[in-house]
Amino acid sequence: MAVTNIAPSLDDQMIRKLVLPKTKAVFERNAGDLKLTLNVLACLTRVIDRLDKSAVIDEVLPLLWDVKLQDPEIIKEVVSKWELKLLIKIKKSKLNRVL
Repeated sequence: MAVTNIAPSLDDQMIRKLVLPKTKAVFERNAGDLKLTLNVLACLTRVIDRLDKSAVIDEVLPLLWDVKLQDPEIIKEVVSKWELKLLIKIKKSKLNRVL
């Protein structure tokens, strides 16, 4: 998905109103396609930091819930990317409390 390359130049509203619905539509039409599922996960990984809590809860989590986690490649991708994102957020949160 090309959006992973241009995500930094998109504003937050555009990500929520255009990128997330299109990403969801691509996933729903191609849920059985491993390569597209990995691309959808890569896209979500690139934009998740730019989303507010409600967008993550309303848009991202339901999509992740639908991802079939039987394939080892998808499990590996989900765990590695989201674990890294979570660790970064925790460290930023701790740093903000210190400052």
